[in-house]
Amino acid sequence: MFSRNAVNLLSKRYTRNNENPENVYSRTADFISNGDISFRDMLLHYMTQGYFLPNSPALFNSGYSNMMHACCALGIEDNMESIANFQYTLMMMFKYGAGVGINYSKIRSKNSALSTGGTSSGILSLMKVTEANTQYVKQGGYRRGANMSLLFYTHPEIVDFIQSKLRGGFTNMNLSVLVDNNFMDKINTDEKFQFVDPHTKKSSGEIKYKDLFDIIAACAWSCGCPGLVFFDRINQDNKFYPDLIIDTVNPCAESPIPTNSLCCLGSVNLSKLVKGNEFNFKKFAEVTEVGMKALLNMNKIGWYPFPYMKEAMDKYNPVGLGEL
Repeated sequence: MFSRNAVNLLSKRYTRNNENPENVYSRTADFISNGDISFRDMLLHYMTQGYFLPNSPALFNSGYSNMMHACCALGIEDNMESIANFQYTLMMMFKYGAGVGINYSKIRSKNSALSTGGTSSGILSLMKVTEANTQYVKQGGYRRGANMSLLFYTHPEIVDFIQSKLRGGFTNMNLSVLVDNNFMDKINTDEKFQFVDPHTKKSSGEIKYKDLFDIIAACAWSCGCPGLVFFDRINQDNKFYPDLIIDTVNPCAESPIPTNSLCCLGSVNLSKLVKGNEFNFKKFAEVTEVGMKALLNMNKIGWYPFPYMKEAMDKYNPVGLGEL
């Protein structure tokens, strides 16, 4: 039923308590179906035949911790309590098998004054702490931790942020610059914009839009980071906007999600739906329906490490069904 590579991968990554690789899918389907026998049989069929799979935590955790979700978006405010709580939550989410996306744009820039005296160590210093914690705690104990660090392009530390991977030390995180339509409209002009500290709201220098874009492009070419995350485009599809602003994505950036919510992901294997030059749209609709029901069930019956995450998921119910 499974190829040699599939059996090897299932054995190394997803089997629990000496179970056979073939039992991973049935264990997962048993839990996700939530007692619906006919749906369980249909889901198991599409999984074993290679049409659909839920994200990795569902395969690993079904019937055990029942943590179904691959990644989460965490918020962080410009105060020590929030920063400390963020690091704790990040480590706990890694423990339970989820990656983390975090937007650092609210954090005051390096050398900004602190209420207790002294000055802030800045964004990159905080990212180094995140990097160390990511390295220390594997995701669920079975895979390397992953996180996405985002920063809005007007932040005073944006250039150092963009170039940070070239300087070494960040191997467990992806980087993305959060930009808006205005930024993209100005990259072919000679116009400049001001860097603004999020705490003091004061300007601290300026740069041409196109020069910052060139720095972004050069670093992306050199090491793959940073990416670009399009704030306006994300919130154009956000039905809760402006009451809810989405400014964070998961580590692979395919899923913009509200703060404190988690991404519930699955994939459809399109190659299974093509024969000759024909695409089987009927079968595609069937697989999509099964996949969406599986993801919605995962949101409903999955376990959440923190109560406020459960509240966010009940309210927004985000899912992402992608294609391979």
